Amino acid sequence: MYIASPPSESPFITKLVEKLKIEHENTVYLTTKQLSDWLSNHQIRNCRYARIYNSELVSILEQAILANTKKFFPWPSSSWSGRVIQLRPEKVRMKERGFSLTDLIERSMDLEREHAEEF
Repeated sequence: MYIASPPSESPFITKLVEKLKIEHENTVYLTTKQLSDWLSNHQIRNCRYARIYNSELVSILEQAILANTKKFFPWPSSSWSGRVIQLRPEKVRMKERGFSLTDLIERSMDLEREHAEEF
C-alpha cells in the first residue's frame, strides 16, 4: 500500500502505518518519506536539479506510482489527486468515479458504530 502525503504529515503517517501494521501485518506499506529518503540515498543526490526540486520530483513520481495502482483513493478537491485521476486508465477512472478517501473514512466510521459492542 502506498500512502502519499505532504511532507508536513510525515509524523502522522508514520504513526498511522505503525497501527496499520498491527492490524494488517502481511501488507507492505510505503510512504512519501520512504520514497524521498530512498531518492536521497541513491545517485539522485549527485544531481543538483534533483536536489533543488526534490519535493516536485517526489510528487511527480508519486503521481506516476498511483496512476498505476489497482485502487486509488483521492482526496476531494485536491488538484494533486485530480492529476492522478487524469493519469489513470479511463476504464479504471470510470469505476472509481464518485468515490474518495473521505467516503472510505465515513464508511469505516459507520461500521465501527454498527459493531461498537463487538469492540
